[in-house]
Amino acid sequence: MSVLPPNVFPKNRLEALTDGVYAVALTLLVLDLKLVSGPLDSAQFQSALTAQIPNALTWLLSFWVILIYWEAQVRLAQIVGKIDSILLKLDFLHLALISLLPFSTSLIGEFSQQSLSVVIYTANLWTISAVGAFRIAYVKKHTDLQLAGLDCEKLNVLIIDGKRMVLGMTAALALSFVMPGWNLLAIMVPKLLPKPR
Repeated sequence: MSVLPPNVFPKNRLEALTDGVYAVALTLLVLDLKLVSGPLDSAQFQSALTAQIPNALTWLLSFWVILIYWEAQVRLAQIVGKIDSILLKLDFLHLALISLLPFSTSLIGEFSQQSLSVVIYTANLWTISAVGAFRIAYVKKHTDLQLAGLDCEKLNVLIIDGKRMVLGMTAALALSFVMPGWNLLAIMVPKLLPKPR
């Protein structure tokens, strides 16, 4: 087993932690989908299911968004050869923000009529995107962290995707103040645009 130099951390340990945090965040999202307890007749059951539609929609949106962030995380791991203390701290910040998503998702599920809940949720997503773009820029600047023989095209595509996510989340955050709820459509735009070649 090779000994890592000071301030260099095992990549596989960070990847394991990252996958664990993502798995827990994805699992916690579903906890907001619940019906009232007790015996329900058919009409009450249908009414209870209908009442869960906002929570189900926010669960679906957040599940999809978390998977987008996880995909970007995997793609970043494919270009990183080693992790220094700054990149490690940036990854910890990224994971902290991912772990906050179940809470911000529950806010818009429970309080969808409150514009502040939409602002908090969108700000959470914007911050994740901004930290993600900053991590990619950090890896680009510090070539010693990149895998040897890295295809620069992979890194350039990741940079463009990161910028698109920040732009989409910036639009969604701005719209959250004037069109809460509808602003969430802007979240989908970066992933619907064609991939750069």
